[in-house]
Amino acid sequence: CGIVLCFQVPFVSSKVIATSGVFVTGACSVLFGTLNLSPPGTPFIALAFAVRIVEAFGSASIFTVGYSIVGNEFNDRRATALATLDMSFGVGIIIGPSIGGVLYQVF
Repeated sequence: CGIVLCFQVPFVSSKVIATSGVFVTGACSVLFGTLNLSPPGTPFIALAFAVRIVEAFGSASIFTVGYSIVGNEFNDRRATALATLDMSFGVGIIIGPSIGGVLYQVF
C-alpha cells in the first residue's frame, strides 16, 4: 500500500495526498463507530473489514507522505526529524486510545 503511494507522490502534490489521507482516515473512523447499526453476522463482518481496509489506505498515505515532506523540509537534520516523526506516531497510537477509553467511560 505504501509502495503504491510512493509512486503517486511525483504526480500528485504531497499536500493533496496528506489531506485526502486525513479525510479518508477520519471518515472511516466515523463509519467504524456507526457499525453497531449494521445487521449482525456476515454483513457486520464484511462492513468492518471493508471500512478497516479503506482506513488502512488513508493511514498509509499519511505515513508515507509524512516521510516525504519531512525529508524535503529538514535537509540538514533529516535523521532527527524522521526520528521525531516516528516517535510522534508512536505516542499518538499509545495515547489516543487511552484518552478515548477514558472519555468513553466518563461520558
